[in-house]
Amino acid sequence: MKHNEDIIKFCENIRRLRERNKFSLDKMAEELEISVEELEAIENYRLPETVTVDLVFAIYDKFGILPSDQFR
Repeated sequence: MKHNEDIIKFCENIRRLRERNKFSLDKMAEELEISVEELEAIENYRLPETVTVDLVFAIYDKFGILPSDQFR
């Protein structure tokens, strides 16, 4: 199912982005304006219901990654 593959890729990309920037969970959550618990869930391939499309735009604003590229 394509939808699940997109979510998995999005979650993997967030983890890689944090690791590439050598951010702690706390620092990355702060940058993305989400809680550490939400970030941990995302890194474990679960999208919390509290996470909205604002996360996609926060990644673009903070890291310059186009929304379409966040799911590849």
